[in-house]
Formats: sequence, C-alpha cells, structure tokens
Amino acid sequence: MHDKINGDGKTNIAARIRRAAVEKIEEFRRRRLDKQQNFRNSGTLIGRESEQNIYHNVRLREVIPHDEPFLFVDRIIEVESGKRAVGVKNVTINEAYFRGHFPRRPIMPGVLIIETMGQVGGFALLEGNPQFRGKLPFLVGVDKTRFRKPVLPGDRLRIEAEILACKRNLGRVKATAYVTGEVYAEAVLSFSIQDY
Repeated sequence: MHDKINGDGKTNIAARIRRAAVEKIEEFRRRRLDKQQNFRNSGTLIGRESEQNIYHNVRLREVIPHDEPFLFVDRIIEVESGKRAVGVKNVTINEAYFRGHFPRRPIMPGVLIIETMGQVGGFALLEGNPQFRGKLPFLVGVDKTRFRKPVLPGDRLRIEAEILACKRNLGRVKATAYVTGEVYAEAVLSFSIQDY
C-alpha cells in the first residue's frame, strides 16, 4: 500500500495510522491462529465427547426451544444432570452479525456471547430437572459479567455452565466462555422457568 501525498509533499498521517492498525489486527489474528493450532496439537481434550452425552443441534432443540437464526449453541458435549453442562459454538465469518459488527474488524457482540451462555445455562437447568421439561427458561438477570478478550471468526467458544441454585421455578447458573482454554467471558445468569 502506498502512502498518499498531500499538496506539500508530506505523508498522509491518516493513511499511516490505518496501515499500522491493519498490520496490528493481522498480527493479532496470526498469533491467535498459532495459539489455536498449538492447543489442538497439544492433545488437550475439549470434552468427553461420547455419543450418550452429546446433544447435536436437533437433539438440543428437543430440550431448549430455540431455533435458527437464534440458536447459537452448535452442540452440548458434556452433561452432569442437575449440576452442569458444556456447550460449543463454532464462530464463523458467515455469521450475519459480522457484516455490521464491525465491517473491518469482526468481533462477536458481547450480548450474543451472553445469549450463548444463557442457552447452555438454560439447557443445564431444563435437562437436569424433569419438572422443567417442555418449559421455557427466561433470562431475568445477568450479574458479575466480564468480557476478557474479543471473540473472533474462527474461534471455538466453549461454554461451561454450572448450576448454582434451583428452587421452584427459579435457577441461577455460573457460565464461563473459553477459547483455547483461556477465559474470554464469564457471568452469573438468573432464569425464570415458565410454561412454553
């Protein structure tokens, strides 16, 4: 890319700043891809993915009443009934929200990370409590939320949801989002379980 020259022959500062920003973004992406590849090659298990505790998209819909385009969990890979669930979201550049958030630097919106954590948390509550089957988990509170790093296209978001409390029609879940073993976001979510 060539620098633009203004009338007095000096380099356009804005063009240099843009070029530096693009180079930083490219370097950040290269480092993240290297880190992801190293994590995959390390042999670290993402989850105990046996057929009995994997809920693919279709089986997932039998428990939580979400559907495309608002079902963000690709699958549930671990379930400890009444205690916790672990779900996976493969973030791709084809997601519609990347067209506007942000066009030159796509980042998964924080509210959608919360929604993804809420879907895994809602699944943990519904799957672990037979009295909640066929009901709808309404997200009624989000506390202690922290976004530590941006989630980018190509990331595999691993959501761990641990049930903290479940009484009558209320549930509280601690959800943590990981990418390559690092915490990217966390929150305590409150649900009201209602008839569907």
